Amino acid sequence: RVRQVTRELSEKLGREPTPAEIARKVGITTEKLRQLMEAAQGPVSLETPMFENEEVRLGHLIPDKSSNNPIELAIQNNLKRVTEESLQVLTPREQTIIRMRFGLNPQGEEYTLEEIGKHLGVTRERVRQIEARALAKLRHPAISSKLKSFLG
Repeated sequence: RVRQVTRELSEKLGREPTPAEIARKVGITTEKLRQLMEAAQGPVSLETPMFENEEVRLGHLIPDKSSNNPIELAIQNNLKRVTEESLQVLTPREQTIIRMRFGLNPQGEEYTLEEIGKHLGVTRERVRQIEARALAKLRHPAISSKLKSFLG
């Protein structure tokens, strides 16, 4: 409620409201507001027990975003494997173009038709034609059905 009132007063006054203005609007004393603000800003240890006499600590409930979810990792690895298998129906030149065009290289970088053409020593129109032929091969039901399973 204090945060909401602070936002409303900031918009209305065009400046940060004073603690007295916030307290008056909320209907509490300035001292009570100060105590609330201190309590809201105080650090909390990740070792703080969630409940009395419990082994569960606050830190146990925070997900580790630096590590990959094992299920997601397995899906990514499987997708990578199926993609590699699917690309095997293409000629080496088609594979190179598809990998460069769609960022299927180790750097994950996507290239324009012009850039690929310069790399291969052909025109961008020729790259477009080879890309179209490669995509047509990949759309074949025998190939595309393997990849479609990853689309959900």
